[in-house]
Amino acid sequence: MVNTILREADLFCPNSVRINFTIYHGLVIMTSATANVIKALPLILKDKPRSQKDIWQYLIINNELKKQLITTDGRPRVGILQGITARVKDGRLPDFKLIKTPDGHTKIAFVGNMAFQRANYAHQLLEEVHVLDVGGRRKQVA
Repeated sequence: MVNTILREADLFCPNSVRINFTIYHGLVIMTSATANVIKALPLILKDKPRSQKDIWQYLIINNELKKQLITTDGRPRVGILQGITARVKDGRLPDFKLIKTPDGHTKIAFVGNMAFQRANYAHQLLEEVHVLDVGGRRKQVA
């Protein structure tokens, strides 16, 4: 099959085109670890916002992602999640938002385009506000 294509290409094109074709014929395009993590995040964050530590635990369960997220000497590539967090903060990933929890931790939330997802997050936020008794009466200190 390849030989037939190359013979026909020789009739119409100079050899340089044939050489380029031969080089690119074997090219395999791989997606980056960052792109694969971003693709996995909506599923991980579908029910609630999570911290980087929690997200990491979900990511390394997947054997294909684990190969990209752990170096050959066994060290985790935590910079990938830090980079994604920076992109969310800068607004370059509009389907995700950063949420600061009452205890000072930052969580990543998937807001996507689904109204249900946004309503669920709003409900969770209202529940947290209720638990903290925000807007309630303050006890007076003697």
